[in-house]
Amino acid sequence: DILNQVSMHVMRDEDNTSIIEKFTEEALKILSADFGFSFGKFDDSNKFELIHKSPLTPFTPSIPKKKGGNQESDRKGNIIFDSNVESRNYDSDMVDYLKSYLIIPIRYGDHIFGNITLCYKNKHDFTEEELIVAEMIENVVSRAVNINWLIEKGQKSLTLAEKQKSTEVLL
Repeated sequence: DILNQVSMHVMRDEDNTSIIEKFTEEALKILSADFGFSFGKFDDSNKFELIHKSPLTPFTPSIPKKKGGNQESDRKGNIIFDSNVESRNYDSDMVDYLKSYLIIPIRYGDHIFGNITLCYKNKHDFTEEELIVAEMIENVVSRAVNINWLIEKGQKSLTLAEKQKSTEVLL
């Protein structure tokens, strides 16, 4: 029910950044994470940018690397999680701040919009119910972002068509 309320609320927003910000904060609450952040990519450059960092995030998240969990989530479209983060398995110094994490991809079909990363300061064994809830969040945020993206794309096409029409009238 909370996800539906958030979804209806964010559909009134006009940009995907605010949609992802709101879903990141709701996901933190729903899945009781200590902190989190989200990345997005909305233009043709295909580069991630930091969209949101929760106030309690103790570091500035770096742009996902080609071989990191964010990229793995991006490529496969699967939720990625690690219940027992150990520094020997990671190149980043963010392991000093967390012991477990969950990455929720934001994608719809072939369109990859970004991901939400939820972090836990202590070891957290994810339950099957939590993973199901994470999938529900993935589905709702992905649909909300996709619908907004389609609306933006349609508006741009309409604006371009109107400009072409006015140019033709002038000629």
